[in-house]
Amino acid sequence: MDVQTATVQLVDLSGKELFTQKFTNSKNAELDFSSIKKGTYLLKIEVDGHLTSSQLLILE
Repeated sequence: MDVQTATVQLVDLSGKELFTQKFTNSKNAELDFSSIKKGTYLLKIEVDGHLTSSQLLILE
């Protein structure tokens, strides 16, 4: 399946957006969260208008 557009957002638990990256016509994506402090975050991924989210735990 070829993705036309995708947006990835990382949000902290207070709702502050820490990271956003958009992709167009990508089959693979690489994200660098190395500058994000350890903690619990919400990862939101929207692909071709369909939104999914999950909890992300950064340990180091």
